[in-house]
Amino acid sequence: MSQQWYYRKLDQEHGPIPEEVLRGMIRSGALHQDDMVCRNRGDWMSVAESPFIDDSSPAAAPESKQSGVANSSKEVRSAIAESQQYLNQRDVRLAKQSETRHRRQLSLPMPELGWIVRFPIAVVNALIALTGHLLNWVMDAAGPVLKSKLTWGGLAILVVNYLAYVHPASTLTQAEVQTFLKQSVTELRRLRSTKAEEEQWDKFSQRTRDMLHDIIPQLEHSANTDDPVSIETLYLARDFLPKMLVDARQQPSEAELKFDVHMDRVERVYTREPSWLDQIHNWPLLVIAVIDGVLVIVGFMWWKSA
Repeated sequence: MSQQWYYRKLDQEHGPIPEEVLRGMIRSGALHQDDMVCRNRGDWMSVAESPFIDDSSPAAAPESKQSGVANSSKEVRSAIAESQQYLNQRDVRLAKQSETRHRRQLSLPMPELGWIVRFPIAVVNALIALTGHLLNWVMDAAGPVLKSKLTWGGLAILVVNYLAYVHPASTLTQAEVQTFLKQSVTELRRLRSTKAEEEQWDKFSQRTRDMLHDIIPQLEHSANTDDPVSIETLYLARDFLPKMLVDARQQPSEAELKFDVHMDRVERVYTREPSWLDQIHNWPLLVIAVIDGVLVIVGFMWWKSA
């Protein structure tokens, strides 16, 4: 590897440049004997002290320097341009070498990883092809069935039945809420009379609180309609029963006494003769029956018109 040289001319430092470029600058007179040069950032020396000066190719003498003062700026610019051109060429050469090394690294074969990569790809491709064949077979076999109006009508009936059953089933009737509250108080008094263990109390309390968590929002919504039964039931579920789960385990508490008063009021004062609509407790099944009848009639008329 050739040595790198630096030179200083008119208090300006330039480089690095190779030794051949520096020799050419000395022979051309671009550098004079009192200009400074150094090798690989070593000690500075004058051109006259450098190893480039010999009898056969002397550097420009001081006299020639003095006689060429007018051309010194031109020589400096020429030297700078020459060194800059060399640096640019070196950067381009290094960039090409780096790109070549990168391409060689990317093109290196990896036989030990090849089968690991190819095997999953082959499996995925096989599964995709198999799935495509199965779908084609199903479409060919079930094409007439899927095009039938009776099939789509049956699917519509099933979907409507599911929605009609699931949506109302999450809402309890007023009678179901009152039954739950009575059963909860009865169970509480049974545990208290039998002096149940703490574990049994905890299970009962947790189960009751979970139910109240779903019931109370429903009662609050009904109480906004100024229904007196809903308002009294809301007091029972929100204000009294949760307190009884805490302070009525050993003996009757004030919350339990208030619970009895409000429950008695619900049963005696606000109870009215139930109509035939109130006696229908399974509203989801009634809705399903009506919707099924309508869909069957519409489907039959559609099939006859086809």
